[in-house]
Amino acid sequence: PMAFWDFDGTIIKGDSGADRIENGKVCYRGLIPEIIRAGLCPVYSGEEGALRWRREYSRLLEIGPWLSQPFTAQMLYGVEARVLDEFCERKIRDMKMQDWYFASSMAIWNALAEIGVENYVVSANIEALVHNAGPSLGIPRERICGVRVVIEGGCQTTRIVYPIPFGEGKTDTVREMVAARPHGVAIAGFGNSYSTD
Repeated sequence: PMAFWDFDGTIIKGDSGADRIENGKVCYRGLIPEIIRAGLCPVYSGEEGALRWRREYSRLLEIGPWLSQPFTAQMLYGVEARVLDEFCERKIRDMKMQDWYFASSMAIWNALAEIGVENYVVSANIEALVHNAGPSLGIPRERICGVRVVIEGGCQTTRIVYPIPFGEGKTDTVREMVAARPHGVAIAGFGNSYSTD
């Protein structure tokens, strides 16, 4: 038995890719702005770059998810996959991401795990980000899927690996994950949006 979870807004409060601000106070720094601030993005850099990314991503989202969702993964072209992975792993650990998980979601997650259900995460966030949330959730990376690009020569490219796990693409991704598991059967799905999850 397999259960599938959205990540942002379902497991974690807010969007792990963007800065979380409550009452004018930064609760946690999102990983995408942190990647930009660290100079790992060839398209944007620094604090101004992080703000520009957010504005432009929001405009693309208005046009449609088929454009906005691949954009963040594609803008990291040329970055060494290993460097991006290590950066996300360190930032997730430093920010204590699990402190921002919904207690109710984790109670259901843990209850399912206790009775033998395998929990999986299917997110429209970049795969390096969600893969590295695995240790805080107690699952291996293989049970987590995000927006992926082809890795060539150890570096990110702009070529998207389909399906994109957003909306109907999440359904297709879940079908692929179930089919890859011997005797796999999806018994539950959790999300916070009817249109995206």
